[in-house]
Amino acid sequence: MEEQGSMCESCGVERGRYKCPGCGVRSCSVQCVKRHKTERRCEGKRSNTNYVSLSEFTTSHLLSDYYFLEEAGRMIDSAHRGLQNIGRDTRERRQRLQRVRTAARKRGISLQLCPQGMVKHQANTSCTIWNKDRWNETQTMW
Repeated sequence: MEEQGSMCESCGVERGRYKCPGCGVRSCSVQCVKRHKTERRCEGKRSNTNYVSLSEFTTSHLLSDYYFLEEAGRMIDSAHRGLQNIGRDTRERRQRLQRVRTAARKRGISLQLCPQGMVKHQANTSCTIWNKDRWNETQTMW
Protein backbone atom coordinates (compact mmCIF):
# COMPACT_ATOMS: atom_id res chain seq x y z
CA MET A 1 0.00 0.00 0.00
CA GLU A 2 1.38 3.39 -1.01
CA GLU A 3 2.00 6.01 1.58
CA GLN A 4 -0.05 9.19 1.77
CA GLY A 5 2.83 11.53 0.83
CA SER A 6 3.99 9.83 -2.41
CA MET A 7 4.69 12.00 -5.43
CA CYS A 8 2.46 12.56 -8.45
CA GLU A 9 3.22 9.87 -11.01
CA SER A 10 2.32 12.12 -13.95
CA CYS A 11 4.49 15.17 -13.30
CA GLY A 12 6.66 14.05 -10.36
CA VAL A 13 6.73 17.60 -8.93
CA GLU A 14 4.03 17.73 -6.26
CA ARG A 15 2.57 15.30 -3.74
CA GLY A 16 -0.09 13.03 -5.25
CA ARG A 17 -3.38 13.98 -3.57
CA TYR A 18 -5.67 11.88 -5.75
CA LYS A 19 -5.56 8.15 -6.34
CA CYS A 20 -7.12 6.67 -9.49
CA PRO A 21 -9.70 4.04 -8.53
CA GLY A 22 -8.94 2.10 -11.71
CA CYS A 23 -5.19 1.69 -11.62
CA GLY A 24 -4.05 3.31 -8.34
CA VAL A 25 -1.87 5.99 -9.95
CA ARG A 26 -1.35 9.06 -7.75
CA SER A 27 -1.98 12.50 -9.29
CA CYS A 28 -1.71 16.05 -7.98
CA SER A 29 -4.17 17.94 -10.19
CA VAL A 30 -6.94 17.62 -12.75
CA GLN A 31 -4.42 18.14 -15.55
CA CYS A 32 -2.28 15.26 -14.28
CA VAL A 33 -5.36 13.04 -13.90
CA LYS A 34 -6.32 13.74 -17.52
CA ARG A 35 -2.73 13.14 -18.67
CA HIS A 36 -2.56 9.79 -16.85
CA LYS A 37 -5.89 8.71 -18.38
CA THR A 38 -4.69 9.44 -21.93
CA GLU A 39 -1.17 8.05 -21.48
CA ARG A 40 -2.23 4.82 -19.79
CA ARG A 41 -5.62 4.56 -21.52
CA CYS A 42 -7.27 4.30 -18.13
CA GLU A 43 -11.00 4.91 -17.68
CA GLY A 44 -10.55 5.98 -14.06
CA LYS A 45 -13.11 3.47 -12.78
CA ARG A 46 -12.52 0.55 -10.48
CA SER A 47 -13.22 -2.75 -12.16
CA ASN A 48 -16.16 -4.53 -10.59
CA THR A 49 -14.82 -7.94 -11.58
CA ASN A 50 -11.20 -7.82 -10.34
CA TYR A 51 -10.26 -10.37 -7.73
CA VAL A 52 -9.73 -8.99 -4.22
CA SER A 53 -8.17 -11.30 -1.66
CA LEU A 54 -9.92 -11.78 1.66
CA SER A 55 -7.12 -10.00 3.53
CA GLU A 56 -7.58 -6.87 1.34
CA PHE A 57 -11.39 -7.00 1.30
CA THR A 58 -12.89 -3.92 2.98
CA THR A 59 -16.32 -2.46 3.62
CA SER A 60 -16.00 -0.34 0.47
CA HIS A 61 -15.48 -3.51 -1.58
CA LEU A 62 -18.59 -5.02 0.02
CA LEU A 63 -20.66 -1.92 -0.78
CA SER A 64 -19.31 -1.83 -4.32
CA ASP A 65 -20.27 -5.47 -4.84
CA TYR A 66 -23.72 -4.81 -3.40
CA TYR A 67 -24.26 -1.82 -5.74
CA PHE A 68 -23.02 -3.91 -8.66
CA LEU A 69 -25.59 -6.63 -7.90
CA GLU A 70 -28.36 -4.03 -7.49
CA GLU A 71 -27.48 -2.50 -10.87
CA ALA A 72 -27.50 -5.94 -12.50
CA GLY A 73 -30.95 -6.58 -11.03
CA ARG A 74 -32.24 -3.25 -12.34
CA MET A 75 -30.89 -3.99 -15.81
CA ILE A 76 -32.57 -7.41 -15.86
CA ASP A 77 -35.90 -5.91 -14.74
CA SER A 78 -35.62 -3.16 -17.35
CA ALA A 79 -34.84 -5.65 -20.12
CA HIS A 80 -37.77 -7.83 -19.05
CA ARG A 81 -40.18 -4.86 -19.12
CA GLY A 82 -38.76 -3.83 -22.50
CA LEU A 83 -39.41 -7.27 -23.97
CA GLN A 84 -42.99 -7.22 -22.72
CA ASN A 85 -43.56 -3.80 -24.28
CA ILE A 86 -42.03 -4.85 -27.60
CA GLY A 87 -44.45 -7.77 -27.91
CA ARG A 88 -47.45 -5.59 -27.15
CA ASP A 89 -46.32 -2.82 -29.49
CA THR A 90 -45.67 -5.27 -32.33
CA ARG A 91 -49.11 -6.83 -31.96
CA GLU A 92 -50.83 -3.41 -32.02
CA ARG A 93 -48.72 -2.31 -34.97
CA ARG A 94 -49.56 -5.47 -36.91
CA GLN A 95 -53.28 -4.94 -36.33
CA ARG A 96 -53.04 -1.32 -37.45
CA LEU A 97 -51.13 -2.24 -40.60
CA GLN A 98 -53.61 -5.02 -41.39
CA ARG A 99 -56.44 -2.48 -41.24
CA VAL A 100 -54.57 -0.16 -43.61
CA ARG A 101 -53.88 -3.06 -46.01
CA THR A 102 -57.55 -4.12 -45.95
CA ALA A 103 -58.76 -0.57 -46.60
CA ALA A 104 -56.30 -0.15 -49.47
CA ARG A 105 -57.28 -3.50 -51.03
CA LYS A 106 -60.99 -2.57 -50.89
CA ARG A 107 -60.19 0.62 -52.80
CA GLY A 108 -58.04 -1.16 -55.40
CA ILE A 109 -54.83 0.47 -54.14
CA SER A 110 -51.53 -1.36 -54.45
CA LEU A 111 -49.90 -0.83 -51.05
CA GLN A 112 -46.24 -1.53 -50.40
CA LEU A 113 -44.77 -1.23 -46.90
CA CYS A 114 -41.17 -0.83 -45.82
CA PRO A 115 -39.68 -3.50 -43.53
CA GLN A 116 -40.12 -2.84 -39.81
CA GLY A 117 -36.55 -1.77 -39.07
CA MET A 118 -36.42 1.00 -41.66
CA VAL A 119 -36.76 4.65 -40.63
CA LYS A 120 -39.59 5.35 -43.09
CA HIS A 121 -41.59 2.46 -41.63
CA GLN A 122 -41.18 3.84 -38.12
CA ALA A 123 -42.04 7.38 -39.22
CA ASN A 124 -45.14 6.28 -41.13
CA THR A 125 -48.33 7.41 -39.40
CA SER A 126 -50.84 6.11 -41.93
CA CYS A 127 -54.04 4.88 -40.34
CA THR A 128 -57.63 4.05 -41.07
CA ILE A 129 -60.59 5.37 -39.15
CA TRP A 130 -63.14 2.72 -38.18
CA ASN A 131 -66.55 4.30 -37.95
CA LYS A 132 -70.05 2.77 -37.85
CA ASP A 133 -69.26 -0.61 -39.45
CA ARG A 134 -67.55 0.84 -42.51
CA TRP A 135 -64.09 1.97 -43.51
CA ASN A 136 -63.64 5.70 -43.96
CA GLU A 137 -60.91 7.32 -45.98
CA THR A 138 -57.37 6.25 -45.22
CA GLN A 139 -55.45 9.19 -43.83
CA THR A 140 -51.75 9.65 -44.41
CA MET A 141 -49.86 12.16 -42.28
CA TRP A 142 -46.24 12.94 -43.08
